[in-house]
Amino acid sequence: MPLARVWAACVAVTAGAAAVGWGDLVVVLIFVGTVSALTDDVANGVRYRWPTFVVGLLAGWGADRLVRAGTPAPADPDWADYPALAVGSLVAFMVFAAITRLPVARRWG
Repeated sequence: MPLARVWAACVAVTAGAAAVGWGDLVVVLIFVGTVSALTDDVANGVRYRWPTFVVGLLAGWGADRLVRAGTPAPADPDWADYPALAVGSLVAFMVFAAITRLPVARRWG
């Protein structure tokens, strides 16, 4: 649940920044918000820490690239990066949360 709150806050703040006309700040705010939230969980000692951090960021980057390739760019350049970044950060959070909550594998025998 805390990751969902961070994602919602990042999306709201960056939407406001894009609406005001600070298009360059959108990329920085979403990236910093995503990385700092994931790093905070890693520092708190979640299961499968660093591999999950890397896999989450790579999944988010891949989703960002897919959205950019699959959707036309908006006419307003301030909003051009926003949809792909919002989807990419959401995917990064979802992958990170899903992997860190996997059960511990038990060995038979």
